[in-house]
Amino acid sequence: MLSRKLNQLFVKIFVWFWCMLLLVVAVVIALPTLDSRIMRQLDPRSVSILNTIAHNISSSADRYSNIPLQVLITPKEAQTKHFYLVRMNGDIISSSKASKAIRRFILQSEEFPQPKVKQYKNWLMTGPIPIKLRGEKFQLYAAQQLPAEHNIWLINVLDRPFLLLFITMFVSMPLCASLAWHISKPLQKLQRTASEITDGNLDAVVPATQRQDEIGELARSLRTMMFSIREHISLQHRLLSDISH
Repeated sequence: MLSRKLNQLFVKIFVWFWCMLLLVVAVVIALPTLDSRIMRQLDPRSVSILNTIAHNISSSADRYSNIPLQVLITPKEAQTKHFYLVRMNGDIISSSKASKAIRRFILQSEEFPQPKVKQYKNWLMTGPIPIKLRGEKFQLYAAQQLPAEHNIWLINVLDRPFLLLFITMFVSMPLCASLAWHISKPLQKLQRTASEITDGNLDAVVPATQRQDEIGELARSLRTMMFSIREHISLQHRLLSDISH
């Protein structure tokens, strides 16, 4: 009895609707968490790399005391990587001008005790790492340029709600089509079989009789009706044959 109720079309459509709704809600909730532009805690491996860089800068500052700090922290890949030293009073030391994005990141990261990471366009900003250079305390930040294609598809989707809606509709279309096919295909076959019976073909094969839903019940009812008509016609033929003799 329970199995029969679970196979009803109403239950199937109801379950499909809620599954689709839960899928859309899950995607809407999950996508923002994948946005690398949201400030999050820096992973331990990256923290270890930044600590190593801070140690190397500190050693170089002690070894080359006459070299300005902005020169000392200039990396070899100056076009794609920048380091920033922030004094306790907020002054920024760097070989390149600090952009508004890195300044905003520095202000935001000061609220958290652990190093953070955030993406702005195609730049990945990390920090801070405490560092002491020539007797003065600093906070070390790093900014690295990412490949142009890095997460660009996800960012485009998140920045364009209509594109996200279109993708959701595009993904749900096969599921909707499969449900429509699951319901309409056997009904079309039953309609053709009913037309054959109407035309006098009482030996037609009735499809979908093995289904346990309303379509299966309709198919079995159609088959029973066809057998009844065939039996009724057979009885009429026997009656006419008996009368003629």
